[in-house]
Amino acid sequence: MNLTVPDLTIACMIVSCVIAFGLPILLALYFHKKKGEFIPMIVGIAVMFVFVFTLEAAVNQTIFKSTIGETIRNNKVLYAAYGGLMAAVFEECGRWIAYRTILKNRMGNDSNALMYGVGHGGCEAIMIVGFMMLNYITISIMMNKGTIGDTLSQLDSTTLA
Repeated sequence: MNLTVPDLTIACMIVSCVIAFGLPILLALYFHKKKGEFIPMIVGIAVMFVFVFTLEAAVNQTIFKSTIGETIRNNKVLYAAYGGLMAAVFEECGRWIAYRTILKNRMGNDSNALMYGVGHGGCEAIMIVGFMMLNYITISIMMNKGTIGDTLSQLDSTTLA
């Protein structure tokens, strides 16, 4: 069986990828022209990496390996509530710590708050949507060219499992 991905689907993936990478960059340049500083943006990126991609991920991994995690996974309402709660706790704690320490002297400028948001949200968009779309585009093109089988055949059984 030869599976292919429609060209329109790939085009939509490309548009999503361009938006995920391009919009944060354009917003950063726009708010910088409005007197926003790059330091809050860098802090927003750092908070995303430290508090979400590292600390929250570690807590999630620990919880989902337990019996409580099994219960959460099997209940859609609990799963949604858990996801929202964890995001709120880690992202808001990270933001609070950043504004009370590193950004303490940069709080009087609304553009700096927006630059923080561009860093935080832009990092999330790039890491989650942008790189995922790059992966999907690559796999889709390989499927359409018929080379996905050759690539997969080179992987060992542990990687494929």
